[in-house]
Amino acid sequence: IFNADGTVQWKTSAAGTYTTTSLSTFAPNGIIAIDQGVLHVEGTVPGRVTIASLRTTGSTGGTVEIMNNLVLKENPQTHSDSHDFLGVVAYGDITVKDNLATEFNLQGSFYSATGGLQVEHGTTRPAGMLRLYGGLMVDALYGTSNGATGSDRRGYNLRTDFDTRLADVANAPDYFPVTTAFEILSWLEYSLL
Repeated sequence: IFNADGTVQWKTSAAGTYTTTSLSTFAPNGIIAIDQGVLHVEGTVPGRVTIASLRTTGSTGGTVEIMNNLVLKENPQTHSDSHDFLGVVAYGDITVKDNLATEFNLQGSFYSATGGLQVEHGTTRPAGMLRLYGGLMVDALYGTSNGATGSDRRGYNLRTDFDTRLADVANAPDYFPVTTAFEILSWLEYSLL
């Protein structure tokens, strides 16, 4: 759990008790990583941090579960000069866990190497809005709602807005995968007339 005061609360198992420490002590290089596990995260992130759930061997783990809002301390939507950046890296899926929120907020750059962004019970949970401000690089994007309207709607409508600060590779969260070059592999044009 990230706290706006610069501390983090962490534990190594669901049954464990939380330990609170300063973020600068817990992650002096700005990265928090686990291997072959499920990384649970939420809170308000101060500064520059990348969290990663890896799978270097085996067939399990490497996923991220977001339990509640995951936002930056200084909101870049209202403070364009914010120095807070978050990178979320997963080998597999990034899941917004089941919750009671009608509005769920994510701020940061989210990357999944082999999975995607999903909402637990996304097509059956109560209606709401999932707002992602930052970047999203995934192999798959799963349904976040049932697509219905009015009182029949279930799940989150997904709204994504790009954090333009991320267009400058110098603003990438620490140790986050980046590129400065793109190559056009194919091009298709057609007329609607």
